Amino acid sequence: MKFKNLSSSLVINQSFYLIITQLFSKLFRFLSSIFVVRVLSPEDFGIIAIAMVFINGLKRFDNFGVNAALISQEKLSEEYKRNGNTIKFGISFIMFLIAFVLSSYWAEYYQNKNVEIVIKLLSFIFILNSFSFLDRVVLTKNIDFKSQVFPEIFYSITY
Repeated sequence: MKFKNLSSSLVINQSFYLIITQLFSKLFRFLSSIFVVRVLSPEDFGIIAIAMVFINGLKRFDNFGVNAALISQEKLSEEYKRNGNTIKFGISFIMFLIAFVLSSYWAEYYQNKNVEIVIKLLSFIFILNSFSFLDRVVLTKNIDFKSQVFPEIFYSITY
């Protein structure tokens, strides 16, 4: 892949936005976890934590390198975009189904039916995240991290 029009000022500028995004995302996640700890009972917080461990474990397999494959293309044609979006949605739907089906086993292991309900609700994250996939790929390919600051921070607040 050739880097055209990649100046040091562009790299520094976009790196700044990437750092700001990461810092604010981590700060908001920390503050939201403090808020959740204060609002929920210890039992309810434990249920959320158990469900998040399960969902975050599945999220590790959510991309399968589709985003990297699209970003590495020299020219991102409409066909590549369509195929990448279809593959990403298919993977996300499969992850949704896996989470939905295995939630009862996870709840049985922890002997708490509420874990199943929370996992089933959180499994919709896979479907919802697939809708922003192509926009993120295009912005990353164009080295436009500035446009990703507020969506990423909003994502960290809601998740």
